[in-house]
Amino acid sequence: MADAMAPRASATDWPGAMGRLRGAAVPAVVLVLGLVFSLSAAAAIGGANSRAVDARFAVAVDDMASRVEQEVERAVDVLRAGTGLVEVEGDVTREEFASFVTSLDLETRFPAIAGYAALAQVRAEDAPALEIRMAELGVSGYLVVPDTEPPPGRDVIRPILFNEPLVANAAAIGFDVRTNPVADEATTRAAREGRAILTAPTTLVQETAEQAGLVMYAPVDGTRPESANGLTPAFVSAVFRGDDFLASVFADSMPPAVVRVRDVQGGGPSGDGTIGTWSSPRAESGELGRTDERRIEVAGREWVVDVAAVAGAYGTTGAGPLLVALFGVLATLGLTSLVHSQRGRERRAAELADRLTVDLRDNERRLAVANVQLAESNTQLRQSNEELSRFAYVASHDLQEPLRMVTSFLGLLERHLDEQLEDGLDDDGRQYLGFAVDGAGRMSQLIQDLLVLSRVERRAPRVVDLDTTVLVRRVLRTLSPRIDEVGADVEVRRTEAWQGDPTAIEQLLQNLVGNALKFVREDVVPTVVVDAWVDGDTWHLTVTDNGIGIDPQYRDQ
Repeated sequence: MADAMAPRASATDWPGAMGRLRGAAVPAVVLVLGLVFSLSAAAAIGGANSRAVDARFAVAVDDMASRVEQEVERAVDVLRAGTGLVEVEGDVTREEFASFVTSLDLETRFPAIAGYAALAQVRAEDAPALEIRMAELGVSGYLVVPDTEPPPGRDVIRPILFNEPLVANAAAIGFDVRTNPVADEATTRAAREGRAILTAPTTLVQETAEQAGLVMYAPVDGTRPESANGLTPAFVSAVFRGDDFLASVFADSMPPAVVRVRDVQGGGPSGDGTIGTWSSPRAESGELGRTDERRIEVAGREWVVDVAAVAGAYGTTGAGPLLVALFGVLATLGLTSLVHSQRGRERRAAELADRLTVDLRDNERRLAVANVQLAESNTQLRQSNEELSRFAYVASHDLQEPLRMVTSFLGLLERHLDEQLEDGLDDDGRQYLGFAVDGAGRMSQLIQDLLVLSRVERRAPRVVDLDTTVLVRRVLRTLSPRIDEVGADVEVRRTEAWQGDPTAIEQLLQNLVGNALKFVREDVVPTVVVDAWVDGDTWHLTVTDNGIGIDPQYRDQ
């Protein structure tokens, strides 16, 4: 009987079957892993690019918020100048106040300020007397408005005395700001806290366009919330129009964005606290992308600076991720095809290894050569610095003698001309010789500074225990002629000891105190405070003065 069953596969067929299975699985595994890696790399690069763009945008937003803060601080400084005028002069006429405001050059230096005013703080019953007094000071037709009785418990009013420029702000003259809840709250806080305070966004009395306004009030020293100051101004204020304020802030930087500033507590014509909005030309015609905000504290108010950047203005993720993914897919397909040919793959791998070995050795040789060249360059640079320091020392030292000769002969020339001329040397001649002697003196000082610099560069710093008391006394003794000349009041507070280079610290202290005595205000007694104290592992040395200070635009230099 014939066998109807199919023949079984022999045991010797299994290794071949397993080999074929492994041969088919390896390319599939390579393909899957290659695709996963390519897509992961593309996602990682895209994420990194996006984070870099976010970081640049965050820095830009910080800068915009900082510019807003700085503009408010500039306005605070302007108001302090006005309170200083009142504190010095007392009663001020309209002509004096107008002249002072003109000297501030608000249109050029502070274009965001639309009005600059002085306010009184008097009892409501003294309003008629104030109107008479204002007429005596040259303000015709002055009336306190509104002339209604104040609410019970509040018998003090705060009318505007002067407001410049007068043409644009005439409608506000005589207005009692306490009848405006926003202005009443700001002036009361300013008097209570003794500092400049901004109002919430509001509609200004003199406003004609539909935009929010702000008023900053600074109290004159001695002003209290509910005490009358008589007829002397009690506050100085500055008026801002919101959009104009932001236009002034970003006039120079022109960031590619839309910036909106709003008060956290709301209010204003829009009701949502919007103070103003500024758009760059690019933002007005382009699509907006990333947004962010910053909260800032300015003159007693909390503001939010909302920023929406022009799409792509601070970078994009670009085509990098797509290119990486495409390259990865192509590489994976190529690798998969190579797997099918074991021999070819091995040969190519060996060739690749040989090339990488050669490249590695070449890189090592180039790195060794570069290290040698770097060491030679460092040696040459060190020698060059030493030669430059020696040259500065020798040159400055040798230049002193010719300068002394110039100064000496200028004095001889002055005496000779006095003897030779019948009427002696005239004032112009003495002035010209004085200019020459003064120039030689300044040149001598510059050379002395160069000598000091060369000595600092030539010697290593010396760290020893510092007797701060001795250092401070020595500096003040050196500067005593200048202290007596300007009549300065120098106060030494703490002089706690520390470690450091006594020569460098003494030179630093002498420069700081010398600058404080040099850059003084007219008609103000110079005051200098020296303080040295230890806080943990840090030694603090401060020199504080009431001089003219440093213009904000130069403070970072």
